[in-house]
Amino acid sequence: MNIVIEKGIPCPSKQGGRKRVWPLHEMEVGDSFLIPKGRDNACRVSAIRMSKNGKQFLVRACIDGTGYRCWRIA
Repeated sequence: MNIVIEKGIPCPSKQGGRKRVWPLHEMEVGDSFLIPKGRDNACRVSAIRMSKNGKQFLVRACIDGTGYRCWRIA
């Protein structure tokens, strides 16, 4: 087997792996977004993981029944 060494190939950014589904990283305190029905638990899990970075979120059902809403509260 002949392996070719290449120069000048840029290294990918550290953030490999999964694509972010929820915009939690870009949110400021007071921002919110709508979550489709059935996806609230996935968003809650992501919000809990983000709380380890000092950010706090709140996920509640919408009064009109359209889905759920996630707010950044701290």
